[in-house]
Amino acid sequence: METIAGLLYGPFLLSWATTVLGTGALCGPLLVLVRLTRRSRARLRWAARGAGFGFLVLPLSVWLYAHFFTDPLRALVLGFPGLLLILHFAPFQDAGAVSHSIVANTAVGASSSLRSAVIPGVPLWTCVYGLLGYLVGVLTERRRGHLPGA
Repeated sequence: METIAGLLYGPFLLSWATTVLGTGALCGPLLVLVRLTRRSRARLRWAARGAGFGFLVLPLSVWLYAHFFTDPLRALVLGFPGLLLILHFAPFQDAGAVSHSIVANTAVGASSSLRSAVIPGVPLWTCVYGLLGYLVGVLTERRRGHLPGA
């Protein structure tokens, strides 16, 4: 983690390369999941995509929020969404404490200080977003007339 933080907050070109690669590493699996599920039934497609987002929401929120302290452009484009996503830590840890651990540790020690919230949070948000996705899929199928009783 120290290496990643050093690259993220380091020289300009290295910092931007780290942003692109790190964001791609976290968002890439979601894009692959979207591509793999595009021909599935709506309820399965939306449930899988929701579960995938729920699985990655906590690490993604920390990664995006860490950009809040790089430069104004990345703070606006990546940092603010990360700030909103940090609210997913709320059932397990205060959002202010999460923010403080990221700021105080500049993303180096954040992974160890947030571990107690991430371990129960990943299964929770995977299930919550998977269920929400499933419900969206059912509503989509009903709207299109693919289910009886529509």
